[in-house]
Amino acid sequence: MLSLFKKKTVIWLLLILVFGLSLRVYKLSELPLYGDELTMVYDSYSLLKTGKDQLGNAWPINFSMGEGRPAGYVYTSIPLVALFGTGAWGVRALSVLSGLGIMVVVYLVGKQLFSEKVGLMASFIISVSPWEMSLSRGGFEAHFALFLSLLGVCLFLSSRRQPSNLIWAVVAWGLTVHTYPTYRIILPMFLPVVLYFVGSSQKLVKLYGKKRLLLALFIFLFFTTTSFQQTFSSSSIDRVKRIGVFSDRELTEKLVQKINYERSIDSLGKVTVFFHNKPVERFKVLISNYFQIFSPQFLFLTGDGNPRHNMSEMGEFYWVEAFLMVVGLVFLVVKRERKKLILLSVWILVAPLASAITGGPHALRSAFLLPPLILLSATGVVEGLSLLPKRRLIILGLMTLWFFQFTLYLERVYFLAPQKHGRFWSEMAKTVSLVTMEQKEKYDLILLSDKIDNIEYAYQVYARLDPVGVISQNQKPIEMRGVKELKQFGNVLIGQFPDTEIFIKSLSGNILYIGDIAEKNRFSQFQILEAGDKTGGIVFYQKN
Repeated sequence: MLSLFKKKTVIWLLLILVFGLSLRVYKLSELPLYGDELTMVYDSYSLLKTGKDQLGNAWPINFSMGEGRPAGYVYTSIPLVALFGTGAWGVRALSVLSGLGIMVVVYLVGKQLFSEKVGLMASFIISVSPWEMSLSRGGFEAHFALFLSLLGVCLFLSSRRQPSNLIWAVVAWGLTVHTYPTYRIILPMFLPVVLYFVGSSQKLVKLYGKKRLLLALFIFLFFTTTSFQQTFSSSSIDRVKRIGVFSDRELTEKLVQKINYERSIDSLGKVTVFFHNKPVERFKVLISNYFQIFSPQFLFLTGDGNPRHNMSEMGEFYWVEAFLMVVGLVFLVVKRERKKLILLSVWILVAPLASAITGGPHALRSAFLLPPLILLSATGVVEGLSLLPKRRLIILGLMTLWFFQFTLYLERVYFLAPQKHGRFWSEMAKTVSLVTMEQKEKYDLILLSDKIDNIEYAYQVYARLDPVGVISQNQKPIEMRGVKELKQFGNVLIGQFPDTEIFIKSLSGNILYIGDIAEKNRFSQFQILEAGDKTGGIVFYQKN
C-alpha cells in the first residue's frame, strides 16, 4: 500500500489533509451533542470504566439504548473518550479521523482506477465536499462505516498486486456491517461487481489461491452470521418496523386508506384487487424514494432536510459538480472504459437502496453514494475538461461559481447553523446540565423535567457521572411521594413530575425545578430562558 505514494504526492496529500482537517475541527465543539451522540459517548465511557454499557450489559455486540445500535462506533471510540473525555471531541474525534481517512483512501481508489491526478483531485474535492464535511462534524456511525467500506474497496483493488490484502478487505467490510446496519443491504449487492472488476472465478483462484479464498469466505460468513444476530435482536427489529417501507405502521395505514378508497370507486370490478393492493403501493413508494435520492433537489439544491445531517441546508454537492459528473461520465463512455464504467454505475445504483427502503433521501443511509460521484467529478476535472473547447474560460467560470458557493456554505455551517438549529442538537439539554452543575450546591434538591429533550442522557454526559451510579439508576429507578421512574444523582432528580407545583411544595428545603418552556403554565411564578433560535426555551421555578 505504501508503494502507492510518492514524495510529491505525499506533500499534496498532506496539504489537502491539513486543509480538510481545519475545515472539520473549526468550532467543532460549539454544537452540543444530540441524542445519539450522548448515548454513544456515555456507553463508551461506561465500558471504559466498568466493562458494561449504561444499562449494565457486559461488552454487548449491540446497544439497547440505541435501539439495537451496532457496536463498531462505540467500541472504536473508547480510546478517544479516554483521551478527550465525554465531550464533543470524545464522540466526534472518530468521525473527524474517518473524514481524514476517506481523503486518503479516495485518493488511493482514484489512483488505482484512473490515475494519480484523478486520485489527488478526488481527495481535494471530498475534502471540501458539503456532504462529507457535514458527516465529519457529527458523531455519525454512518461516516465511520463509509470509511471502512471504502477502505475495503481500496484494499480489494490493491489485492490484485498484493493478494494478502484480500483478507484485510473482507475484515474491513465485516467491520462495516457491524458499524452501520444499512451496509448489510448494500454490500452484498455491491461486492459481486467488485469481484467482476478483478476477473473471472478462474482468475480469482489463480490470483489468490484456494486457501486464501476459503479463509476470506470463512471471515465473511463469520461477520455475516453475527450481523444477522444483531439484525434480528428485538430492539433492532422494533426500529426497522418503525422506519421500513414494508413495515412502517403509519405508512401502512395511509396505504390501506388509499387502497380502500380507490377500490371503492374503481369501475373495473372484482379484478381491481390486482391493481390496488399493498404490494403494488409499497413498490410505488419504494421506487419514488429511490429516484428522489437522485433528484437535483437532494443532490444539488436543498439536500437532506435534517439540519443535523446537512448543516448548511444546501445541496449535498456543489452546483458545478453536476456539470463535472456529466463530463466525467461522458469521458468514460467515449474512452470505452467498460469495466470502470460498470463498477461506478453499479456502485451509484446500489448505494441508495437502503435509504429507499427506509424512507427516501437520507444523507447518512445513502452516504455510500458519495465516493463514486466524487470520482466522476474528479475524472471530469482531470480528464474531461481537457476535451472541451475554451476550457480555460470554462474552468475560470466553474472555479468562480464553486468559490462563491463554498464561501456561502462555510458561513452557514460555522455561524448560522449553531444559532438556527440548536434544538436539533439538544442545545437546551446542555444548557440545563451546565446550569444544574453550577447551582446544585445552592439547593437541597434540583428537579429536571424529562420534557427537556434528551436531558436524562445529557446530564450524565456533561456532569461525567460515575457509570456505576448511572447503571444502578437505569436498572432500578426510584419513587418519591408517589412519583415513579425517577433517576437520582446526588441531589438531582430527573423524570416526569405530575401536578408539579403541588409536588414541589410538598418537599422540604430549597428546591429548583427546571423544565421545558411548554410547562410554564404549571406555575404561578416562574422565570424563562429562551433558546438561541428563539423557538423554545426552559422554565425555572424556585421554592425556598
